[in-house]
Amino acid sequence: MRTPNPLVGEPRDALSEYANRLALAATALTSYLEQDWIGGSPDARRQGTAVTAAVVGFRRLVDDLVAVAVIYDREAGAQWDDLGAALGVTAESVRARYRQIPRSPAS
Repeated sequence: MRTPNPLVGEPRDALSEYANRLALAATALTSYLEQDWIGGSPDARRQGTAVTAAVVGFRRLVDDLVAVAVIYDREAGAQWDDLGAALGVTAESVRARYRQIPRSPAS
């Protein structure tokens, strides 16, 4: 389940929460692949979009984790240029995407 606002409390708590969610999602995806894809015969593989849906869910968690990390680093004093370099984009891109995310209540 995706949290509407990636920052529910303190950024450090949110980072930990999303890291745990990612670990669980990775474990679930690995388990699915081992049981139904790699270990199963082609006829026994599940039909549909289960793998795609799992990967998209994983990507959403990563996107939320990045947003929380940007908040965390901004509160620690990181500049938009530094964040852009870390993300492989321009400072303007990072600022445009993340400037509207609310900061933690403590800041």
